[in-house]
Amino acid sequence: MKRTTWASVMACVVIGGVCLSGCAPPSTNTPPTRSEPALGAIATITSPDQIVFPTDAYILSTEQSLALVLAEKAMLDTCILNDGGSTPSRYQFIDEWGSSNPTPVSTADVTAYIDSLRGDPKRYNTLYGVFSPSTVTISGYDRYPIIRDVSWWIGTGDPIMDSCVARLNSVKPTSPESGWVFTDADLPDGGEPWHVSDSRMVAATQKWSECMNSSGYQYASPVDAWMAYPPVIPGSPTPAYEMDEQALAQADIQCKLQTNLVGIAVAVQSAYEQEYVDSHRDALAQMQSRIADFIAGRVTLPDSVPSTATPGMGQS
Repeated sequence: MKRTTWASVMACVVIGGVCLSGCAPPSTNTPPTRSEPALGAIATITSPDQIVFPTDAYILSTEQSLALVLAEKAMLDTCILNDGGSTPSRYQFIDEWGSSNPTPVSTADVTAYIDSLRGDPKRYNTLYGVFSPSTVTISGYDRYPIIRDVSWWIGTGDPIMDSCVARLNSVKPTSPESGWVFTDADLPDGGEPWHVSDSRMVAATQKWSECMNSSGYQYASPVDAWMAYPPVIPGSPTPAYEMDEQALAQADIQCKLQTNLVGIAVAVQSAYEQEYVDSHRDALAQMQSRIADFIAGRVTLPDSVPSTATPGMGQS
């Protein structure tokens, strides 16, 4: 099964047969020029579960993400019924992986799906490319293991539903594009961009590139290597394609481990993120309060769509 890269594995909301993005990838905008912060200790990182950033403390857990999704669904269902719409029984979580006739799935399935998506930013990251040492020998750059795709089906579009969706978006504590997983893009001011141009990161990337060159691969950055094997239709890659990809991915991971590229990347990014957290403490606290109020049912929908609201769930 070919991979779907992190930016494209985000869960979707299906409205009127259209799959809308479940969440946006972290901001990659180039930040204004500023002095490079001093680095703290540089850990030797050999597994994605060792990767921790300062902003992780403000990213919703799997349980909180599920609670947010369920609160949105309950609010939308109530709005549709109150406005004279059809029964909310058709608004349900479904399994849509390769299925022409999707079927409902359990909350446990949704939880597992959210949990898998929350791990993707650590395994697939535009800061350091793919980092999944335990799976590259099995799947190369594939996303593995494959978790059943889950969507939130709310039926075909109609005026009542569109109005309720727009009103929901106007009070939602996260961006309209976010559905299943709260990401850095949902943090105040879009969070902290990835600092691939920091001189320490540039030097680490150069060492990785030299390591790859000694193995017969010429790539300027890990992201270049990752994207050398783009996603293809499941089941269609040839054995040779898969073998070439796995060989590249294994060399890539070995060079990351040999140069501690990910450890340096995390140290560099953490230094910038700590500055971000320090300068956004009030905004971060307000964000957490808004999310808690929404999950607890202390937020109500307006009677009409605010003039500044954008209809729809945020197609990317």
